[in-house]
Amino acid sequence: MGIYEDKNWSIRAAYNWRDKFLSSTFDGAGPNPNYTEAYGQLDLSIGYAFNEKLSVQFEAINVTNEIQRVHGRAESMALFVTQSGPRYMLGARYKF
Repeated sequence: MGIYEDKNWSIRAAYNWRDKFLSSTFDGAGPNPNYTEAYGQLDLSIGYAFNEKLSVQFEAINVTNEIQRVHGRAESMALFVTQSGPRYMLGARYKF
């Protein structure tokens, strides 16, 4: 994770990663293991304060468009694959 802040700017970049793990011991049909494969994603957040009352912020989650995958006993046995895509948010705040 990297963070930079000063009077006007607030910038954050984070790479989150999790190694392969056993996510379930039952797949709905019986006692079969489900393994979630290693997964990592990059998230960004940038904010700018024009003054004490007005600020804007931009956030991007999963910038690298990573895929999450779950498999059974063998890696070739895909049980669940999802690609949620990157998500973006733009916001503004004004304090009265």
